[in-house]
Amino acid sequence: MCSWLAAVVVVLGLIVSPTLRAALGAWVGCLWLVVCWFALARAKTVSWVLVSGVLAAAMPWAGVIAAISTWVSERAEVGVTYTAAQVVVAPLVEEVGKLVPLAVLALAAPGRVRRLLASDWLVLGVACGAGFEAVEEMARRVVILETEPGLFGALDLLTCSYQGVGDLECLGASMFSLSPLSGQSGEYLVFAGHAFVTGLVAGAVGLAVAVWRQCGGIDGPGRVVARAVCVLAPLWALWVAMVDHAGRNASAYGAWSSTGDQAPWWPVGATSALTLGGHGRGWMLLVLLGVAWLVDVRTLWEGGYTLSVEGDDGGGRWGPWRLRRIKALPYDRWRPLRAVLIDLVATTGIECRWAYRTLLEAADTRQPGLLAVAPSRLRVGREEAARAVLDTPPQRWWRWRLAGVGALAAAVGLVALTPVLAGALEEQLSASGFSWWLAGILHALGTWWEGLSLEQKAALVFFIGAVVILTGGSLGLAFEVGMGATTFFDAAHGAADLMRDPAGTVRRYLSTHTPAEMARDLALAGLTALGGGAASAMGGQAARGARWASRQAADGARYEYWLWRNNRAAWRSYVKERNLAVRKYLADETGAVKPGMFDPRAGKHYPGLRKPVRGSSQGGVGAWGKGKNHSPSWRSATYEEQVTGVRVQDSYFVGGKEFDGFKDGVLIEAKGEGLANLMNKPWGEHIIPD
Repeated sequence: MCSWLAAVVVVLGLIVSPTLRAALGAWVGCLWLVVCWFALARAKTVSWVLVSGVLAAAMPWAGVIAAISTWVSERAEVGVTYTAAQVVVAPLVEEVGKLVPLAVLALAAPGRVRRLLASDWLVLGVACGAGFEAVEEMARRVVILETEPGLFGALDLLTCSYQGVGDLECLGASMFSLSPLSGQSGEYLVFAGHAFVTGLVAGAVGLAVAVWRQCGGIDGPGRVVARAVCVLAPLWALWVAMVDHAGRNASAYGAWSSTGDQAPWWPVGATSALTLGGHGRGWMLLVLLGVAWLVDVRTLWEGGYTLSVEGDDGGGRWGPWRLRRIKALPYDRWRPLRAVLIDLVATTGIECRWAYRTLLEAADTRQPGLLAVAPSRLRVGREEAARAVLDTPPQRWWRWRLAGVGALAAAVGLVALTPVLAGALEEQLSASGFSWWLAGILHALGTWWEGLSLEQKAALVFFIGAVVILTGGSLGLAFEVGMGATTFFDAAHGAADLMRDPAGTVRRYLSTHTPAEMARDLALAGLTALGGGAASAMGGQAARGARWASRQAADGARYEYWLWRNNRAAWRSYVKERNLAVRKYLADETGAVKPGMFDPRAGKHYPGLRKPVRGSSQGGVGAWGKGKNHSPSWRSATYEEQVTGVRVQDSYFVGGKEFDGFKDGVLIEAKGEGLANLMNKPWGEHIIPD
């Protein structure tokens, strides 16, 4: 419902305002980039819900990055329009700040981050960069179309006709197309776009993590060299992203024109020259995705993904072809790489076969929804295979939390060093002009906001919230972003004064406001930034509960009515169990129930188990005893307890043979779907009768 209302608000904004129409083009372009790279990542395990959520969260985080950039500029005693701020503060703070959502994800969900494949890192990096780029480009287009032409300088007026939307590209706005490589800007030194450079950095991190794991089987100096490269590769990618960003900001009318036609420091100039001045970053990201695909296919093969998707018929012609080609490989140093390539081709063919058969089934049954179910099932299969390989016990999630804390600490240290570098550059330069980085753009938007009427401000707030919802954010996030935007724009000039002269601003505020007015300002700030989000979050939780209850009511209404008419005691017990199930569902939706919270090997058993008396037969032909064959993972052990209803340490023995459980005269063996697929192969048919 919220998505439909958001779509209506966005459509109305497009019809009424040409400015919003031009600004929304940047949002559509950034969203299209994320969709394209999500589709290109064939080995991904992350869902679109997670990717779109990261994209939506990165948009309000862009405002926080802009505020930090402004604060750092004031600490360095340079304005946001100064060259030093554009060349030093913008690249360092923005490129590091865009990676903060990934570090926060490592702190909040270390188990999920541990299971991320290299392709997952790259896609999430593209989403982080695209969220920032969407905000920056939308704000840039509003400034171009709504502010006076004099802000762009005399040279811009001479080179561009300044006739509105047609001059967006001429005045520095990034333009997007259907190509997944679009969005670059810059004529002399090119900046590929935040989505691409952040994707390169995150993809380098993902590949470094994957190679680090593979180095466990290497001995000698080769292991040291490989892991040193794993540490340096992401840092090099981040450094190149900063150099590209600085070069674009300093090259308005020529290469490094804002810094005297040369790079401010020789390492920056050397890096820019060696990396082709920002050219080809989109193709580099595509190559990086291909390498990540190879690495991820090996991980998925180890987890049994290829065998699981082959099905009962061996994957048609692809399964036997894969076996023949691998058996024919010579035993040399290139055999592992060739085997991975063969497995990649076979797995891709099997997945395409799945898609084709799903298309035929959807056409025969007239259920087009099956076309969306098949890719989701394949992704879940890849996620389970990655879990089996990357999340094996002992699950040392504390390492990922420590890595997240270390990354955040390094980011804080780099931000603290930024004012020193900006001040050193400002001593060499005195030129200033209109700033095209996000902090400068938002500074100009503050003046534009003051010229809007109350109705225009309200419409803009609703438009911003609708865009957040359509991006993939929740209703609570939309409220927080929309109302937070009003607080940010209303306090733009006061915040600037506070950063320039903190002590004087505080003294003036205390001398001109009564305690009641201070309390009112604090309450209004809290309500606008947090109140709407908290209220909508509670409403969303209630809506999920109502939706679940309505589904259950549709299936069990007749049974509940029959109980109410014939057995009130049974009806009360039924209602009690149903309410408990609703509470458990809501707890799971809000993240209170996490995968891995049950670990029978550590004493964390599945709830509601019975405890059979060892030595008793319970009416069967055997007897209960202490089990000998325990599951190798917490997931398997938890699944066994869920199926049998007894602890994993208890087994039922018949004639010396151990069974997982016994109930109602039936012996129980808990086996997952993966083993069932293996046993149904032609070579496993002789095992089934035993």
